[in-house]
Amino acid sequence: PLAQARDLLSRLEALDGAGRVTPLGRDMAALGVHPRLAHMMLRARSLGLAQLGSRIAAVLSERDPLRAAVGFADPDLRLRLDALQGHGLPPGVTVDRRGLRRLEPLAQQLARQLDRVRAPQPGRAALDESEAVGLLLAFAYPDRIGRARAGTGGRYVLSGGRGAAFTGPAALARSEYIVVAALDAGEREARIQLAAPVQLPLLLDHFAPLVTDADSVAWDPRSETVAARRIRRLGELVIADEPLRNPGPQAVAAMLDGIR
Repeated sequence: PLAQARDLLSRLEALDGAGRVTPLGRDMAALGVHPRLAHMMLRARSLGLAQLGSRIAAVLSERDPLRAAVGFADPDLRLRLDALQGHGLPPGVTVDRRGLRRLEPLAQQLARQLDRVRAPQPGRAALDESEAVGLLLAFAYPDRIGRARAGTGGRYVLSGGRGAAFTGPAALARSEYIVVAALDAGEREARIQLAAPVQLPLLLDHFAPLVTDADSVAWDPRSETVAARRIRRLGELVIADEPLRNPGPQAVAAMLDGIR
């Protein structure tokens, strides 16, 4: 558990490579909320999205305010944010008014706590709020960024290495990339309970330190050729797998392996 906690705090940039608390980590501690939410709120403020970050933190801190008939539950976090702002909801989905009334004061309280923490002056928001929800969620859950498994319909591989899936029909299943805020362990795959879509270019822009490239050059006995590929990962999540041009001396070595 201690090693897992340190790994999470490192992912959230609260600890540096030597295990020391970073300036961001000190700001996170000053907020007095879960480190995941603290990191998300501070990053939201740096993007000029402090109010949205506070609303997301409020929704994630309380019981789900949406109610739905069996088979109609929608895991899209954006619906909860819409309800909080008084927007309409899809057919079959209703709101727990008492639970919803608790969220607005909580969001305002979190925004005030965020104002009290010293930090660099926020930039101007360059993102539409609906587009930004998934990105902000990724700041809280960098280990739960998911990419759809090809041809499976609603099944995902997460950046932390786990598999996850929607338990029923969901519009979010059309998204290639999502971020999962809540899941329930299943026998083979975790069940996604709450998530939001996210765009790959935003992930590449804001999570560059987690992106790695690795070249694979080896003899393929099936095709009897040298297989050379460049694999790009975000955490443990493969986001690109493309042929590698001009692999150089590695290709010669692989060819010799094949001849042997």
